[in-house]
Amino acid sequence: MKRQHKLFGNIEFIGELYLCHLLRPDTVKSIFEHLLHMDCFMDDTVEAALRFIEKVGPTIEERMSASEGIKRKISAEDYEVILNKFKKIWQDSDTSEAGTRTVGKRIQKLAQNMLENQALGWKKLKQKDTDVKTKD
Repeated sequence: MKRQHKLFGNIEFIGELYLCHLLRPDTVKSIFEHLLHMDCFMDDTVEAALRFIEKVGPTIEERMSASEGIKRKISAEDYEVILNKFKKIWQDSDTSEAGTRTVGKRIQKLAQNMLENQALGWKKLKQKDTDVKTKD
């Protein structure tokens, strides 16, 4: 639990650094490669990668579409490779037999939700419910 808490805290911090333009895109790419590499492939590393893509994904897509300097962008091919890794995790887990899953059901559902959210243009992350809710 302590390792997982540190991992998720560091991922949140690194995501904020990228959002503030203090981290290079190639560093973000190497973080994804490390978290999703088969040597360190565990549920918590995949969950950390999912949290990281949810944190920086909308910004990556905005920067890809904007005409900023080439040094400040992750290429569309690199981004597709990252998304394809998540799709592979989700599909492999979905088609695996009962005792041979690559990740747990919870992580599989997190990956599915992230892919659906990304397909909708990250709308679930952008909309914040600030309205007062009543019982009715």
